[in-house]
Amino acid sequence: MSDVMSVVIMATATFLLRASPVLWIRDAERMPRWVKRWLEYVPPAVLAALVAPEILARTGPRIPGLALAYIACLVTALRTRSIILPLLAAIVTLAIAGLF
Repeated sequence: MSDVMSVVIMATATFLLRASPVLWIRDAERMPRWVKRWLEYVPPAVLAALVAPEILARTGPRIPGLALAYIACLVTALRTRSIILPLLAAIVTLAIAGLF
């Protein structure tokens, strides 16, 4: 099999996997309630998956500031159920921790 054919097959498989939810779920109103509830947790899970390696791999003197920023972000997220406010809380906390 040629390299071009391999790339085309992989691209098609990747496209079908990524497009399948859009193709299968055409009407969100008919979607079961448990699926809607489950989908609400996808953005926070993706954010946690992106942030967790950074938290665990970080070394150096900025760990206390980062830990405070992550805690501020978590507490604000749990209280407000927002996306923007926890990020702002983490940024402000990290900026203040960087001053000391």
